[in-house]
Amino acid sequence: MEISRIPTVWLPITYRCNNHCGWCYAKNEVSNAKDLTDEKEGLFLKFLSDLEVNKIVLIGGEPTLYSNISRLIKESTKRNILVGMVSNGRKLADYDFCKELKDSGIHSTTISIQGSNESLHDKITEVDGSFKQSMAGLENLIKTGIAASTETVMNKDNEYDLGNIVSLTEQYDLKQS
Repeated sequence: MEISRIPTVWLPITYRCNNHCGWCYAKNEVSNAKDLTDEKEGLFLKFLSDLEVNKIVLIGGEPTLYSNISRLIKESTKRNILVGMVSNGRKLADYDFCKELKDSGIHSTTISIQGSNESLHDKITEVDGSFKQSMAGLENLIKTGIAASTETVMNKDNEYDLGNIVSLTEQYDLKQS
């Protein structure tokens, strides 16, 4: 049987997260949270390479908390697999970490913006200071040349803020990834 080419695979590498969004599926997984093991990482990459997958999107939880993320990105790109990521962006506020991901070969990152201002975003993520870190992470992605986009999970707390979120993100050089 011939296997057809699969364009994109979403790969959860950890369910740990440094935000506490009430609506998040990963929040329910935290008690059983285990990172992708080295052995499974290698098996997944071989399997995805054999299937000629074009791109993987690293998800979690928060994928930047995965300790071997740079190695995973490097190994994926060696196999001609593009790597994207969906992140809350907080750890990307560290420019050196963001640059490390760029140097590893990451192709694109989508940052979750849950509100157009610090008060609303931090309320939804349940972490004081998360808005500032997420926005700094978005800015660092752009500075390092990593294609950046944003996403927002609409919920009862931000349903009337979407226009403001759009206005906020229009200020950045975002790319659909």
